[in-house]
Amino acid sequence: MIGRDYLPHMKVFFWVPIKSSILIPYSNKGVKTFVIGHGAINKWSVINTGEINGSLKLVYIFVPKTFVFTHGVNFYKLVHLYYD
Repeated sequence: MIGRDYLPHMKVFFWVPIKSSILIPYSNKGVKTFVIGHGAINKWSVINTGEINGSLKLVYIFVPKTFVFTHGVNFYKLVHLYYD
């Protein structure tokens, strides 16, 4: 995805139960997630795509490019989603 700054931003997708209303991104312990202009990972945006599959809905975490640049191609393995 290209952001407003015309630079690439990434998304990490998750299937969660439809009734989940609390969606909080988190990362592995010790991973530095505070990036300029976006704050720590628990402040990153979680977006509902509107896609439904049975009892699940598809959401994604909008991952800032700085996090991707500093953690490399496997950045998505460090991004998780708590839901309730």
